[in-house]
Amino acid sequence: KNVNPDEIVSKFNLGKVAENYDELSKLIKEINNCKEDDFNESAYRYYKYVRENHDPRKLAKKFISYLN
Repeated sequence: KNVNPDEIVSKFNLGKVAENYDELSKLIKEINNCKEDDFNESAYRYYKYVRENHDPRKLAKKFISYLN
């Protein structure tokens, strides 16, 4: 949980967050056993989040707008 202090992973459903070390192995097993369709859906969600929130062109436009 300490690696998700701003809760972005949880808020945007970008993966799993373990509350403690004991839960971590359970989550790893869950991820390893996911169906291909679930994996593809998750991968698209991650891609979409990065594209919408970390695109260099979008960020540059936002920065330039801020400077103006």
